[in-house]
Amino acid sequence: MIQTAGIPPRIALIGVSGYAEVYIDWLLEAHRDGSIRMAAATILPNERKLPSAVALQAIVSKIYDSYEDMCAAEAGKLDICFIPTGIQWHAPMAIAALKAGCNVLVEKPLAGSIADVDRVRAAEKQYDKWIAVGFQDMYTAEILQLKQSLLNGIIGKIQSVSMIGAWPRPVSYYERNQWAGKLEVNGSAVMDSPLNNAFAHFVNLSLFLAGEELRASVNAKVDQAELFHAHDIESFDTAVVQATAENGVSLWFGVTHASAETIEPRIRIVGERGSVVWEHEKDCTIFADSQEPVTVPVPRYGQTRKKMFENVIARLAQSSTPICDTLIAKSHTCLIEGIHKNAEIAPIHPDLVEAVNIGTDKQSIPAIKEIGSLLERAFETGSGLGDLSVNAVQAER
Repeated sequence: MIQTAGIPPRIALIGVSGYAEVYIDWLLEAHRDGSIRMAAATILPNERKLPSAVALQAIVSKIYDSYEDMCAAEAGKLDICFIPTGIQWHAPMAIAALKAGCNVLVEKPLAGSIADVDRVRAAEKQYDKWIAVGFQDMYTAEILQLKQSLLNGIIGKIQSVSMIGAWPRPVSYYERNQWAGKLEVNGSAVMDSPLNNAFAHFVNLSLFLAGEELRASVNAKVDQAELFHAHDIESFDTAVVQATAENGVSLWFGVTHASAETIEPRIRIVGERGSVVWEHEKDCTIFADSQEPVTVPVPRYGQTRKKMFENVIARLAQSSTPICDTLIAKSHTCLIEGIHKNAEIAPIHPDLVEAVNIGTDKQSIPAIKEIGSLLERAFETGSGLGDLSVNAVQAER
C-alpha cells in the first residue's frame, strides 16, 4: 500500500477510453487496497458500456457527463485529478482541474503548444497547485541516479545526446481517434508525431539528462529537421532532428513509425571521458574511461508507470517527492514547436514505400524501404538521412 498521511486522497479521473485504461487498472487496484478513494469521474454517455467504464462505475462515488460539470460540482473536494485524454484537451482540462482546487496528473505531452503550456503554468501558479506530467521514466530512482552521476562528471562534460527508435504502426493506429496524426483539431494545437507521442518519453528524457541541474531539463534550438510521412496523415511519421542545447550539447533524434523492423528506443550520451548507453526496458551501461563498464537494469514499462502513479499520490503528503513538473515538460514542447517551425513535412515517394503486414492480425504498414539501416547509420554519424531526403519527396510537390 502507498504510504499517505491520514485519510486516503480523493481522486478524480477524466476519460476512460484508449490509453486511459492503463490509468484505470491502477486506480481500481489502489482504490481496493485503500490507498486512494475514487471520488469522481467524467465518462461520456456513449462510453458508459466500455469494460473499463463499467469497472470504474462500480467504485466511483459520482459520475459526470462532462469535465466542466465535474470540476464545478467537486470544486474544493478533490486532491488530484488524472487526465489521460487527447493532446488537445490537456491544457483546458488541466486548467479546469486546477481552478477546482486540485492537483493534476496529465498524460504527456503537457500541451500541444508553448502558448498552451504557458497558460497551464500560469494557472498552476494562480491556484497554488501542482501538475505532474506523464513522462513515466522520469519518476524512477534509476534515472535520478544516472542524472546525478552525469552531474558528478562520471563521463566528463557532456558533448552530445542522441536518441533512436523505430516502432512500426499500422494504418489503424492513425484511425483510432480524431487527433492521431493531426497538427491541430478544432483550432487547438496537437502536433501529434512520434516525437510528441510514442517516443516523446525518450525525447524528454534526453533533454533531461542533458540538463545541468538535477531536476531540470535543457532547452534546445533546432538546427535541422527532416520530416516525412509514408502514412496518409497531416503530420510526420518519420524524422531526423539535429539541435543544439543552450549549454552547447549537440542533440540528435531519429524515429519512425513507417518501418518493417523494430528498433527499441536507445539513448547514447557522449562525454569528454566516456559514454552512456541507455536502452529502453533493457540496460543502462556507463563506459567511463579507464574503468570497467557498469551496467544496471532499466525498469520495465509496468514498473515505471506504477512508480509514476505512486509518486504523484505520495507527493500529496510529501512535497519533496520527485515528479516530472511543468517546467521540465515545457522544454519538450519547445523543441517540438521548434521542429514544426523550422521544417516542412514531405510525403515519401511511393516508390520508396512497400506495404508490409505485421502481427498476428497482419495489419498493413506503409514501410519506408531500408529506413531502419538509414536511421542506424545516421545515429552513428549524427547526420541526416542523406539520399532519402533527396529522393523522398513526390515529384509533383
